[in-house]
Amino acid sequence: MNAVSELEKLPRETLIDIIEMLGKNWLTVDGLWFQNIEGEFGLETAVRFDEKMWERQSLAEAWRIKKVLKIAEKGPLAVAKANIFLTGYFNRAVEVELQEISPNKVIQTFIHCPNQESMIKHGQPVFACKKLGLTERVNFAKVIDPEVKVRCLTCPPDPHPPNVWCQWEFTK
Repeated sequence: MNAVSELEKLPRETLIDIIEMLGKNWLTVDGLWFQNIEGEFGLETAVRFDEKMWERQSLAEAWRIKKVLKIAEKGPLAVAKANIFLTGYFNRAVEVELQEISPNKVIQTFIHCPNQESMIKHGQPVFACKKLGLTERVNFAKVIDPEVKVRCLTCPPDPHPPNVWCQWEFTK
């Protein structure tokens, strides 16, 4: 007996709930890891280690996503669609819109960000995640389609409209 064989017995709705729970668990691990590094060594060191982690994690996740979803498509839309399968996005509170401007340009907009919204709820400042987000998306794109370029349109600490947390442009 193992977890996978037990999953095979469960109804679809329960499987979706488990996937969402695993996504939340991943965010909890990521957040607690970061808080512990920050508490012990300071914010600058925590950010530096987080950047190194995301450089590698985004590549590993992209390869696994590409393999499991059998992604053969190329182009900005393929990258943006695949990107929403990152483990931390398996959360109903994450709301992402994809706008295909042309076959060579897609805008990915995060309307709700549970991480940032939770920080505000707990009286903490918004986390400046722009550099980390760019690192994650650039590395992710390299695996799905190395010809796709990524540009940040807005992401904290940038100012943003109330209905947008961050926005990314994928072009080819």
